[in-house]
Amino acid sequence: EYGGRSGLWMGGCASSNESGSCISVNSGADQALRDLVPRAVERPLGPADGKSDGALTRGIRSKTFYVAKGMSFEDLFKFKRMQEYFQDVEDWKHVLTDWLGAENLSVNTRDGRKLDALWLETPPAANHAAVALFHANCAIAIDMALWGAWYRQRGMSVLMITMGGYAGSQGETTELSTYFDADAAVHFLMHRGIPFNRMLVHGLSIGGALAANVAAQHPGISATLDQTFVNALEVATSTTALISKHVPQMAINSVVDTCFPKNQSDPRLPGVVTDAYNTESKVDRITGYYFVIWAENDHMMPSSFAERLFHAHYKPLIEKCAEADLSDPEWTQDRIRRCCVVLELAAAQGKDMAELHAELRAKAKAWCASDEAMGQAIEDLALKRSCRIPTGEHGSFFGDDDICSMNLSLIHI
Repeated sequence: EYGGRSGLWMGGCASSNESGSCISVNSGADQALRDLVPRAVERPLGPADGKSDGALTRGIRSKTFYVAKGMSFEDLFKFKRMQEYFQDVEDWKHVLTDWLGAENLSVNTRDGRKLDALWLETPPAANHAAVALFHANCAIAIDMALWGAWYRQRGMSVLMITMGGYAGSQGETTELSTYFDADAAVHFLMHRGIPFNRMLVHGLSIGGALAANVAAQHPGISATLDQTFVNALEVATSTTALISKHVPQMAINSVVDTCFPKNQSDPRLPGVVTDAYNTESKVDRITGYYFVIWAENDHMMPSSFAERLFHAHYKPLIEKCAEADLSDPEWTQDRIRRCCVVLELAAAQGKDMAELHAELRAKAKAWCASDEAMGQAIEDLALKRSCRIPTGEHGSFFGDDDICSMNLSLIHI
């Protein structure tokens, strides 16, 4: 079963030092290297990205969407003030790539583009779980180095891609193109023999929207939404307040409608339709394990976003479990066992499936018996299947907090 409960995927590390010991992200001699990486991937944002949009559109875009679109590695190095940590662009790329022991390669999308990517394989890849990491708005693949190291240290293979239109990756950057990008990452892992039930997608900020969409498309894939918004309109409203509290909502709505036209699709990506990144509406379709992370001092994503994303998955899940039907092909043995894990029922391999099914339905029905029971159940689940990064700002690394690290390990490792 995915999650390594048999111990199959335990015991790896991100890389090794000269003595052959595992590199630790947070302690020992490598703390100095850890200190070279900014504590938050999302740096303070500055001017707009040079487009000829109106002032309001530029302002909202520069605070919210596709901030690094069209920027070269050199542009990003300056924009993110990476000279405070590295000598130059090549130093930035080589230090982190060498530290990870990563292979720099291209990932092909179904619409014919190439994405810059880093691949950290725990060989053989087909025998281990794997994670695809999707970066934040003002970031690229290499900025996910700490996230990649965290997973690799726990024995998983890791793929980090850069969205199309960002440094090193081909194409435009639109909602639909980013869904193509996430799809390409999943197919990269599939082609290395990794089944959906041993596959995880983890997205930071806007990357969480990519993770949710691709996990909803492929039953069995697990997802972690890390400091993610519920939809484009609400995060635009939230961040516009940082620019000015006097911008009318109608103007914000107009900008979002222009930037994110709905109901767009492409026959090369069946079943995917743009919805202005309405992540909240699709997380209930994720059938793998699900985890939500939020940062305490996040100036862009209020904690209510995380609460809603959590509730939007787990309340429908409990309700579905109460009506689970063994004759329905959607209720596979793997799904029933996963739901038993979520509802904390003993799911021993030797247990009869009909007995597990009956226990699952009974417990879920008890939780659905009243609003109070459902509320308490979701609150109890949130203690183990979500976490807060204390004092964290937007883009903070969850692994810097022991509780976040432990909770995520218990769910996915």
